[in-house]
Amino acid sequence: MKLAWDDVRHSQGWRSKSLIFGLLSFVPVFGPMVLYGYSYGWARDVAWGVREPLPRRVFGNEDGRLYSRGFYVFVLFFVCGLIPMVASSLLAGITGMHGVAFLGFWQGHGMMPLAWFSSSIGLVTFVLTIALSLAVFLFAVVGSVRIALYDRMSAGFQFGKIWAMIRRDTHGIMGILGRTVLAIALIIVASCVVFLLVALLAALFGAILFGGLSGLSHYDSHGIGFMLLVMAFVGIMLLAFAAVGVLCAAASSCVALVVARAAGLWVYQFDVASWRGQDDPLPFETDPRV
Repeated sequence: MKLAWDDVRHSQGWRSKSLIFGLLSFVPVFGPMVLYGYSYGWARDVAWGVREPLPRRVFGNEDGRLYSRGFYVFVLFFVCGLIPMVASSLLAGITGMHGVAFLGFWQGHGMMPLAWFSSSIGLVTFVLTIALSLAVFLFAVVGSVRIALYDRMSAGFQFGKIWAMIRRDTHGIMGILGRTVLAIALIIVASCVVFLLVALLAALFGAILFGGLSGLSHYDSHGIGFMLLVMAFVGIMLLAFAAVGVLCAAASSCVALVVARAAGLWVYQFDVASWRGQDDPLPFETDPRV
């Protein structure tokens, strides 16, 4: 992961590219497609052993596969994102049915620990959902590199091949996962702190401004001047919150670039040059010495 981060931060214009991707993230479907196509095209290059900095142009599409690759990866992440949601709903339904029977038993015996039972079931469901989300994230990241290498969407859904690769180097891929979770957690904490500070500053300046200008309406028969000041203040605060949101999106996009690069570096160890068709055995599956 450190090598991936070094590759990103040593690339010319990486901050501006992160900002562009952050802005694009607010465009549904198209924004993620461009980010995925760009980042996993870069990951494909390093998986082949080509160490180059970030491509200079975001919309360069030098290989003519930027948008198709981005669409394939977008579909993979979308499907993988549905898995924890569906599993969580099913788990909630199953535990709910068992919970009714359990509570009925205790109620029949004069006891009904509803609060304890509900909180326990909710906690178990939450933990299992998080664990499943992390697992499918790993599969999606590795599958995305396979999509970029084979230029086929189906290559990303070969979970047997992906699982074989993960088992081959579990420590390495778990290191990527752990650092990704840490980076996302830091972004969430930082964004919450910044949003809170902006809100507090807004409340402070608002109190000072409106307190000092409270007598303005006494001289303004229609209160137009006061209302204009209020609108200007609200507009400035909205712009401040929007700026913070864009910066958070840019940071998240930077993390996505690092994760894709790290995944490409991780796949490099599997001797991509010796790969054949997507359905053929991987080199380490036929030769244990690899």
